[in-house]
This record gives sequence, C-alpha cells and structure tokens, in this order.
Amino acid sequence: MVWTITAEKRYEKQLSKAGLMSSEETKLNEWLALVPTRGPFAAATELHIKCAKLHSGGDQWEIYLGSYHRMSFTVNGFEQVELLSVGHT
Repeated sequence: MVWTITAEKRYEKQLSKAGLMSSEETKLNEWLALVPTRGPFAAATELHIKCAKLHSGGDQWEIYLGSYHRMSFTVNGFEQVELLSVGHT
C-alpha cells in the first residue's frame, strides 16, 4: 500500500514562516519520507515522534516536532494524508 501526501495552501505558507529549528525540520522531513511506505502512524512510531488526535473533533491529528512546534494533518480512507498546518502550539 502506498500513501499519498497532499497539503493545503495555508500549510505551505505556514511552513515557510514557522521558524522550525533544524532538529524539528529534520524530524518533519524524516516523517514525510516514511509516510508513503509506512503510513502516518507507523512512521511516527518508528521515529519515536509523539502523534495524538486533536480534541477539537473531526479526524485531525498532530505530530510533535519539538517543544513548541506541531504539524497537524488528516487521514482519509484512501491512504491519503493531508497536511493542514504547522506552527507554535
């Protein structure tokens, strides 16, 4: 099974302005590299990245990139991950 990754336009804008530390950027890039073959949750587990469902309802999840930055995403039933936002908590 191959997972596809899409991103909302606001994610792209936020990513350029987020000011991620190099370790956070590395963590995000490693996770993005594993998602197509492992899926979002197995990739997070393999990389020891905390992944949690948002309490705001819906099917939004977030991975913890560091002390201050998180990246949120959704998953649909067609093995697709949509990146929603990245930034400070």
